[in-house]
Amino acid sequence: MSKVGLWVAGGAVAVVAAGAAGTVMSGNKIEAKMTTETRQVLDKLSPLVTVQELKYDKTFTGATRTLTLKLGCGDTSFPLTWRDRIQHGPLPGFNSVGGAVIDSEFVLADDVKAKLKEAIGLDAAPLTMHSVVSLGGDITSDLAMPSVKAKLPDGTQLTWQGLTARSVQKGATTHYDMAMPSLEMVDADSGAVVKMVGFKSTGEASTGKYWWASPGTATGEIASIEVAGKPEDGEAVKLLMKGAKFSSKVSVDGDLLSTAAEGSTSLEINGHKVDKVLWQESAKRIHLPTIEEIALSFLNKENMGLICQGEAGKAALEQKMQQAGAELPMKLMALLPHNPEYSVDKVAATYQGKEGEVGYSLGTQGVTAEEVKPGAMNPMVLLKKVVASAQVKVPTAWLRAIADASKGDGEAPTDEAINAMIEPAIAQGFVVREGDFLVAKASFKNGAATLNGKPMPIPGLPPVAPQ
Repeated sequence: MSKVGLWVAGGAVAVVAAGAAGTVMSGNKIEAKMTTETRQVLDKLSPLVTVQELKYDKTFTGATRTLTLKLGCGDTSFPLTWRDRIQHGPLPGFNSVGGAVIDSEFVLADDVKAKLKEAIGLDAAPLTMHSVVSLGGDITSDLAMPSVKAKLPDGTQLTWQGLTARSVQKGATTHYDMAMPSLEMVDADSGAVVKMVGFKSTGEASTGKYWWASPGTATGEIASIEVAGKPEDGEAVKLLMKGAKFSSKVSVDGDLLSTAAEGSTSLEINGHKVDKVLWQESAKRIHLPTIEEIALSFLNKENMGLICQGEAGKAALEQKMQQAGAELPMKLMALLPHNPEYSVDKVAATYQGKEGEVGYSLGTQGVTAEEVKPGAMNPMVLLKKVVASAQVKVPTAWLRAIADASKGDGEAPTDEAINAMIEPAIAQGFVVREGDFLVAKASFKNGAATLNGKPMPIPGLPPVAPQ
């Protein structure tokens, strides 16, 4: 054999050897990741969810992982099996380059398949997922749920056009896109209809210290939501929401959570059109360790274990829930030293060309850890550190429109009659006129309350001079 031939042959052997070594390394890495992470997640759900079987059958070029869970406990428990068919890299399936290709689905027993087909005409698996793992460890997953048309046990007719989603995980960050074409439910007795069309959402989240409070952003839209029905003793109601858009942001600074969300849509209620509705809300400086402690006082392994202990366990669980509920107010006090605030910044609607709005906020400022210790709390001291505000702005034209819409068979009140109802409220300072609007603004700070800029006494509290 020539020297060139030897080089070529040697190179071929090296490539095959490298590919084989890469396949083995890739297979071992995937197996370790999938088994370890599965155990970590499921450990949090026991004993209500337990691993009945976890098999990982490897071949040279691939593997099959079969996970069978037991959901529930006692006579009401049932198995659920999830199967992953894995093609190891670096040449998964010999048709691409990557760390692995994984095809996953629920595995249903023959009798369950028959029942699903009879009930909802479902031939396919209820959920499938195709994942591609890159050589660098990034994971791109495509998830699909098939359409369903079924009659539920109570007679409700359900028509669902399925769901698709794609997620791309790079390190601790995951980006996702999902879509659901339509969902419709029709009540068999009343004929009431609920229908949603054109749901889409996209977002990004990063894994942080608290897995249940992941920093990230999300946006979405819903083409329309329709609700129509007729109560037994009332008039038919039809509500149509169109062009809804929404967005949200979650951020974590150390142990403090802040969120912000907003959205907009248009409404039509029994033919009355509200051209635009928008809302904005936020939460700031929410202490996550306190929230986690409160959640764990209700949801923990010991409490979940009591569910599986019959009547004795049920009685013990009820007692523990009552105890946790009684301790809740004191535990919530631990949030206050972090200056928490929740606010509905704005809820606004445009009707007949005029926009009205309402909003409020509530929080604390300057509370110390000493002031919320058991036995040391002074309600009057804490009250002085509450900060709150609220505002309402209503177009006077709305009063005319409301009066006309609600007159029924009677005669609508005149403009003079409407003004006669408004003037006493203005005279007492509850509202003020600002052009074509009625406005009310209230605030509470340093133990003093104001309404439309003037001091407002609060029953039970000593009068405080305005700051």
